Amino acid sequence: MALSRAMQTDLNAILSETPDEARARCGRRLDAALPDMGNIALFGAGNTGREVVKRLRRAGVEPVAFIDDTPAKQGTTIDGLRVLGRQQAAEALESDATVLVTVLNPKLTFVQAQALLAETGLKAESFMLLSWLFPEEFSGLCNVMAPENVLHEKDSILECDALWADDISRDTFAMQVAWRMSLDFTRLPAPRLDDIYFPKDLDISLNPDVVFIDAGAYDGDTLGHFLDHTGGLFGRAVCIEPDPQNLARLEQSIKDQSLGHRVTALNCGLGARAGILSFNATADMSASFDTGGAVSMPVKRLADVMPAGQPVYAKFDIEGAEWDALSGSAEHVTDNNPKLAVSVYHAPEDLWRLPLLMARLLPNRRIYLRAHGVDGTDVICYAL
Repeated sequence: MALSRAMQTDLNAILSETPDEARARCGRRLDAALPDMGNIALFGAGNTGREVVKRLRRAGVEPVAFIDDTPAKQGTTIDGLRVLGRQQAAEALESDATVLVTVLNPKLTFVQAQALLAETGLKAESFMLLSWLFPEEFSGLCNVMAPENVLHEKDSILECDALWADDISRDTFAMQVAWRMSLDFTRLPAPRLDDIYFPKDLDISLNPDVVFIDAGAYDGDTLGHFLDHTGGLFGRAVCIEPDPQNLARLEQSIKDQSLGHRVTALNCGLGARAGILSFNATADMSASFDTGGAVSMPVKRLADVMPAGQPVYAKFDIEGAEWDALSGSAEHVTDNNPKLAVSVYHAPEDLWRLPLLMARLLPNRRIYLRAHGVDGTDVICYAL
């Protein structure tokens, strides 16, 4: 779907196909990108690569190898696959092999990884194409759905487009939709790696007695950004982290900074209702609630942890539970009018449905969108 430069951020042009046209175009793209499913290698033998192997096997596909730049991994076997260096792979793999990039690293974009592999004669595509080919097996692994399904959401997408408070938000939104329709990574905005949750071009002025709700606190990285942003002038912070190992690092960070009574760390998740759910503890940023998780973890409602009648800035990065957390405490959110920074990239439809929800809950706030993180696809919606 080729668009002129003037049409790059025109949503009506981006969404101008019929679902049948989009389906046919995707079929052609997949045939060209993946001509031989028996000849697939994966670039990146980390957590994402291993998850892709597992799901490919469920789909009846056996990759031939991992490729990884980490010397300690080269020459080893991971999940039954040999691990090769790039040059070794170029010599060992058949000429028509397709390498699927499974590296998710803000410091190495897909375009850069593709160029690295091309230097040794290897043809590379993103593993996200597998979400088009095997939608059931790859559901939930990335924020991609088949373009024909994006088109079925056209009315909601255009409704969301009317929310944005500035041109950067409008352009960012259009580029994200264009990428979902094409998986052309050159269509994505340049990622902002240094100001996630506190964009320098937005007015995130916070009251000195603000309460910071850090949902998905990980090891305290966002808490550190909050302290820098406020200069340490805040009322208190509530950091929510369900992964036990992440929580231990978070608690150590709080102790090291002598934050004491002003910061509370909660070992729980957020959801639509209080209860106990299975949790997949990975000790990294991918930890999430999962029916197959080995750990039982309490879940609280946002209304249980967000105080009433106080200024609040709440950040949400909770691996797809953002909708449940906000909608499950909708009245509390509206009554207390917090400022929000919400991840809208964990599920494909979050890009438009979460901003629409935020606008309904907080009609007096202005709604912005900024692209951060991996390839500029870690998209955050701000209500300020």
